[in-house]
Amino acid sequence: MALASTLTGREAIWLVRGLSFVLAGLLTALAGVVLTQLPTAMVWSGRLLWLVTAGAWLIVFGAVCLNRLSTP
Repeated sequence: MALASTLTGREAIWLVRGLSFVLAGLLTALAGVVLTQLPTAMVWSGRLLWLVTAGAWLIVFGAVCLNRLSTP
């Protein structure tokens, strides 16, 4: 027996928005980690750690958007 679930328009928007922010957060945090590992970026390493923090906040915001979904 297959369970069919359909998303309403509003839920589809929250799904796309949540997944977009989670992906953007992952890429931002990854860019921050990679850039801090470069030898020429040692001067900027304190500032580049803000990328990791921004990525974490984007992931949290995406998770909040995904939490708004009522359909599994």
